[in-house]
Amino acid sequence: MEEIKSEIFLQNITTRAWGVSGLALSDIVSSIVGSAFGLYVLREKYGLLPDLWYALRTLLCSAVSAGASFWVVRFLLAGSPFLSLVLGSGVFLLAYLFLASFMGVIEENARGVR
Repeated sequence: MEEIKSEIFLQNITTRAWGVSGLALSDIVSSIVGSAFGLYVLREKYGLLPDLWYALRTLLCSAVSAGASFWVVRFLLAGSPFLSLVLGSGVFLLAYLFLASFMGVIEENARGVR
């Protein structure tokens, strides 16, 4: 319950200062804080820690794919919003699938398949 109160408080401050961008920022910050706290509890209570190298590779693939998609939509397209949605999604999907297979994010062992 305290997490929800702090998230609402943060959203109230950042939304008044920066509008929709502030709302998005507060959502990202609160999810990062919640995830970090969850990882801390997981390690302290159960002695487990997820594979952070795998998570970093996934994050890197997502960030590069989002950047490529943003670049295509922002600088190459000035057309309709629907065209931007379709092409931006297609660029993200193709870039992510290529990078994920290239960087080893999609692995046979990661899915538990033998």
